[in-house]
Amino acid sequence: MTNHTTPPELAKRLADLHRNSISPTGKFGFHARTCHTKIIQAIDVWDDSWCVVFCRHLGHIIDLASPILQSPKFDAVSKLVLDEVVPRLLLPLQSDGGVSVETESHPRRLLGWQHSDGRKYQRGLCV
Repeated sequence: MTNHTTPPELAKRLADLHRNSISPTGKFGFHARTCHTKIIQAIDVWDDSWCVVFCRHLGHIIDLASPILQSPKFDAVSKLVLDEVVPRLLLPLQSDGGVSVETESHPRRLLGWQHSDGRKYQRGLCV
């Protein structure tokens, strides 16, 4: 008989993982490129700033969408979002004891990260 994690337990473990995991480099990022469906994500960098890592990833998605949309308005709004909106939202979270590498939440921890209690996570599962 196989033990399956219930949805509430999985949700609790994922919340704990995001709250308590520790970056192996002390920085934000991930050690390899990952994919969301067929889209390769640009998160294979390490940086002291979550804002820099997030803007790199979002900029990559925008670069993929822009030639398809072919919209000067999209391009203008994208530039404003990357240059103004994201930094205004994320940079304050990084200052004065805000978001730290250990508590920043994003799926980068779901592959090959170790929880602070010693449990190891691979492919989104706690093992």
